[in-house]
Amino acid sequence: MIEEVGVQCGFRSRSVFFTRFNGYEKMTPRKYMSMFEKKREGDAERIKRRNG
Repeated sequence: MIEEVGVQCGFRSRSVFFTRFNGYEKMTPRKYMSMFEKKREGDAERIKRRNG
């Protein structure tokens, strides 16, 4: 899945995508996705509590 993002962004090499991503975000793509998923889960939980 992570590799698919790199391909869709025009990277032909997995290693180049990971290096560029890490240089820009200061973390690996996997760690970034994990952070995003945790945030999304937290948002869903807040909405669920608000709506009863």
